[in-house]
Amino acid sequence: MNWYTESWSDECKFSIAYDEKIYSEKTPFQQIDFYKGKEFGTFFTLDGLMMVNEKDEFIYHEMIVHPAFVTNPNIKRVLIIGGGDGGTAREVLRYKSVEEVVMVEIDERVFRLCQKYLPVTAGGIEEEPRMTLKFEDGLAYVKKAPDASFDLILVDSTDPISVGEGLFTIEFYQECYRVLRNDGILINQHESPYFTEYAENMKRAHKKIKHIFPITHVY
Repeated sequence: MNWYTESWSDECKFSIAYDEKIYSEKTPFQQIDFYKGKEFGTFFTLDGLMMVNEKDEFIYHEMIVHPAFVTNPNIKRVLIIGGGDGGTAREVLRYKSVEEVVMVEIDERVFRLCQKYLPVTAGGIEEEPRMTLKFEDGLAYVKKAPDASFDLILVDSTDPISVGEGLFTIEFYQECYRVLRNDGILINQHESPYFTEYAENMKRAHKKIKHIFPITHVY
């Protein structure tokens, strides 16, 4: 039996068994590995950290998307930063009222490999006529976007390290604020308060957001 293990703190590790490693690739941005096992199905890691698995991906993807639509049912234009597995876009596209979705993912290989190995999240996304895919840096894209051009920005990024680092800066949040409409909403994945290191990252990100956005909540 093979085991994938991830350290959550000095005194806590998470391990799941897998039957086989089905794909591995080093891109210009990161290391991508896909595994398959009985309990969690197919899952993939970026630079050794778990991103998505078939068993529980719905929890994250539903929660990053649906609270915004409950808050503002009139969302028409949505920008997703990151989200290369496609799950966040899948949930957004459930809303018939949405007219346009732009997903900006820095590493095209993440999306292409999820289309092949994780169709539960990426299948059918590219074929949806309301969907626009951009494979470029998220901060650079937001800098170029017109003022007040989106109703909702969903930052579905990796943790604030490596390729995700630029998405946790004052500059990025300021640009997000500029491109949102007056009633626009930013949803930002910024870690969990459960372990000390993660909590510190979360507090740093939240402090920056609170400095820019007049209404700021954690959920």
